[in-house]
Amino acid sequence: MPDYAIRILIAEDEPLVGHLFERILAEDGYITTLVHTGRAAIWQVVNHDYSVGIVDMSLPDMDGAETIRAILAERPYMRVLAVTGMLVRAMQTIALQAGATAVLGKPIYPDELRAAVFHLIDPTDRWLSIEAGQT
Repeated sequence: MPDYAIRILIAEDEPLVGHLFERILAEDGYITTLVHTGRAAIWQVVNHDYSVGIVDMSLPDMDGAETIRAILAERPYMRVLAVTGMLVRAMQTIALQAGATAVLGKPIYPDELRAAVFHLIDPTDRWLSIEAGQT
C-alpha cells in the first residue's frame, strides 16, 4: 500500500454495514479501520492519523454527536461523515452542530458513499471533472 494512501476510520456498530463500508472503500484504495464503539473510535484517533472518519450516530456506548466532538477535539482537521438510520432534520442538525462535515441516511448505496468520501477529501469536486475525462 502506498505511503500516501488515505486512512479512513469507520465507527459503525452494525457489523454487516461496517464491513460493507470497508469493502467499498478498500476497493478504491483507502486504508480503513473499522471499530464498533465510540470509545474505540476515540482511541484510534488518539493513536493513529486519519483523514476521514465515518461515524454512526447511534453507537452502543456513546452517541454519535459525542463521538464526533471527541474525535474533532483530538484531530480538528479530520473530515467526518455522520451516518444514521434516522435521517430526520433534527438528527442532521445534531450531527452538523457536533462538527460533522456531511450526513448520509441509511441505507447508503456504494456510489453514494464513494461520492461523499470523495467530496470530504476534495471539497472542490475536481474529481468529478477527472472522472468525466475533463482536465
